[in-house]
Amino acid sequence: MKRIVTVLLLLLPFYVMGLQAQVKVKVLSGQMSAAAKANIEQETASLLTAFNDAVLEDGKKLKDKLKEHFPDKDPNNKILIKSIMDLWEQSPINCSVDLVEGNVLTLYGNRGYQFRDIPVNVLSAEGDNLFQDMVFSFDNNGHLTEVNMQLEKHNYNNVIVNGVKEEDLVRRQMILDFVEVFRTAYNRKDLGYLKQVYSDDALIITGTILRKKDRNKDANLMLQGLGGQQYQLVVQNKKEYIAKLQKIFSRNNYINIKFEEVSVIQHPIHEKIYGVTLKQYWNTSTYSDVGWLFLMINFEDSMNPSIEVRTWQPNEYEGREIKRDEVFNLDYFTIK
Repeated sequence: MKRIVTVLLLLLPFYVMGLQAQVKVKVLSGQMSAAAKANIEQETASLLTAFNDAVLEDGKKLKDKLKEHFPDKDPNNKILIKSIMDLWEQSPINCSVDLVEGNVLTLYGNRGYQFRDIPVNVLSAEGDNLFQDMVFSFDNNGHLTEVNMQLEKHNYNNVIVNGVKEEDLVRRQMILDFVEVFRTAYNRKDLGYLKQVYSDDALIITGTILRKKDRNKDANLMLQGLGGQQYQLVVQNKKEYIAKLQKIFSRNNYINIKFEEVSVIQHPIHEKIYGVTLKQYWNTSTYSDVGWLFLMINFEDSMNPSIEVRTWQPNEYEGREIKRDEVFNLDYFTIK
């Protein structure tokens, strides 16, 4: 899908003046009823048009328009509207194409539908981060339930294609959904969601490869990596991590996280435990970095998965890129 973008995009005031507010949406294919298809088209178009109107009006009346399209008498719509407004407050979003066409994905396990690859402009972002894609999730009747920033298409497809058993395939799709919601929670500074999704006993680790001269430090902070490297660890519990995150959120006007090179591994013994490894691009108004993120996710409660372990390592150390086999993974942790 091509984006319709002009050089005036570099100058936001001029770009906004030429913005076409009305967006039309057409579902090309998908296994759903005619009524669900009509709802998906109408509600997607309504939200994207509301975004465009809000950009033209400098953010005014967006919440009122959302209530008009998604009546907040429904408690689910209240949650939806709040999440959209939280995302908007971090950065205005608009859609610069007048027609959005695409296929709708039917979620495994009768969990509704997703309209993926919706092109948007995240106006507080810089450079290539300005152009991103969103994924809209719908219930079985085609009503909007969730709005998130999505993984790149190749990352999503690589994980889904590798699934073999149907049960594993369902869970892999759920994991990717989880990762997209997880990413968007940071974008909208949603501490409430992050407090909920991290296990109370979560282990939070930041690992740095030790230089030779530093290897006489406290052995309790050392770990021998699979790649033969030694790591110095900074270990936090959930409370410490959330407190640190709260400070980061408060001092940054905008947070943009992107994930690449996503891989998903099921634990060989504990079938409801998965390891997710991804390269994280962290960009804020005060700081940016690139590093490897590993998440151990527990799906004992499939509707409320929890993060048991989160580790981060820099992409490179002392001028050398960290190899994939030096990144934390399931083999590093004993599960009892």
